[in-house]
Order: sequence, then C-alpha cells, then structure tokens
Amino acid sequence: LKIVVIGGHGTIGKYIVKALKENDKTAEIWIGGRPKKDKKSEERYVDVDISDTKSVESFFSHVKEIDHLIISAGYDGPFGPVSKLTKEDIAKGFNSKAFGQIDVVLQAAKNSSINEKGTITLTTGMLDQLVVPLAAGLSAVNGAVNSFVRAVATEMPRGIRVNAVSPGLLVETVPHFGSVTRGFKPVEGPDVALAYIRSIYSGLSGRIFEVLGSSHVQEK
Repeated sequence: LKIVVIGGHGTIGKYIVKALKENDKTAEIWIGGRPKKDKKSEERYVDVDISDTKSVESFFSHVKEIDHLIISAGYDGPFGPVSKLTKEDIAKGFNSKAFGQIDVVLQAAKNSSINEKGTITLTTGMLDQLVVPLAAGLSAVNGAVNSFVRAVATEMPRGIRVNAVSPGLLVETVPHFGSVTRGFKPVEGPDVALAYIRSIYSGLSGRIFEVLGSSHVQEK
C-alpha cells in the first residue's frame, strides 16, 4: 500500500501521517512538499509544489503506483475586509489552494500514476458553509474546491475516488484566527486526521468530510 501526503510536514499533514502509520504499519508513506534541505534520512520525501504545473508533472513522472494521494494544502491568501480586498488578493488565494489541488486531480486523470480504485483526498475548510468576518476570500476558495470535488468525482477514470476533508478551527490555529472565530469549538489534529482515513476506506466519492467541534452551534 503506497500513500503520498503532499503537505505532510504541515499543521494538519503531520497528524495525517501519524494516523496513517498507526492505521497500517505496513503502508509505504511518502511525504510530498516544496524542495527542502533538511530532509530526514529515514523519510521518503518527494519534491512537489502544487502551485507549479511543471512541478506536478515532474511529481507524477517520478512517483508511480500510488494507492492513495492526500493533499493537505494551506491557504496563502489574505484575510481582510471586503472594502480592501482586490481581485488580485482573491486570485492569490485561488492559486495557492484551489487551482493547485485541482491541477493535481486533472493531471492524475490523464496519467496512470494513481492505481485503479485509488483515492485522492483534497483539503478545504469550514468557511464555505460557516460565515466569519474578514474571510470572504477563503470562503470563495473553499467553496470552489468543494464544488469541483463533487463534479469531478463523476468522471474519474479507473474507479479513482475523489473526496475532500473540511476541517474546522484547529487548536493550533486559534492564535491566528481566534479573533474572528469566536463561538467555535476548536478541533484536535488527530480528529481531523481520522477524516482522511475515512476518505480512503469508506468507498465513497464526491464527498466532503466535515470535522467540526463537538459543541458546534449549527446555523439554520
């Protein structure tokens, strides 16, 4: 079993990798990410920058027979009032989180790197459904990824399934986003990681697995 986690050293990614290793000790886990000098010698690491199409092409040309591909992408875009947001600000967010993940799926559909009946799991976030101040840009990005997942799942070749995980406010990110997410119960990284495990083994496709705090107040 070969699993690649692009972003496996990130805030969510490290929990995903840990959960995967605990779930199946025989699995071959690869970490994908931007080129780095301090690679751990015992770690299977492959250079890939999902915002760069050429880098994604190179990734798929070097890494074959992938059973499950996970992208735990971050958001490199602005938080701010709509009175100050620009089209370029929104585009930056789309380029960093939406278009990169979408490009990976599109390329996977055209090559044979993902095994038959394999899975691709993307990462979105709660702000496509739950409104908070200053996050119009990220809400748009998350909504785009979710809509893409639901649609592309109907067309993937070789029985490949595509899902997304939509985490709530992570405990680690409270210092950064807590001021605009008052009233939300933070979620623990290990709980978020379980959603990626479910995406792999559920047999489902075109689904968004939401992970919100247990006492989250639903908006009706």
